[in-house]
Amino acid sequence: MKNHIFPFIASIIVLSSCKSEYSERMQNAKLLKAEYTYIEKIYQNTENHKLQFYLNDLKTKIEQEAKISGNEELFLKEIWREK
Repeated sequence: MKNHIFPFIASIIVLSSCKSEYSERMQNAKLLKAEYTYIEKIYQNTENHKLQFYLNDLKTKIEQEAKISGNEELFLKEIWREK
């Protein structure tokens, strides 16, 4: 019986650890996305080209969070569909 319980408990620990990593990365990316959306609105009104570089930097940081999350494709779909 002990031999069957340990793999089960280990699986739960690993899954909860992965989920929290994904959640943490998503939370960081949502903050970056909020900043991106705010700066994007300013850029559309002013067309300040320096802001375009800042937007690119924010997008790169969001993509880095996606890579670290462990599920890049799903992560990016979720972050960019949010308004």
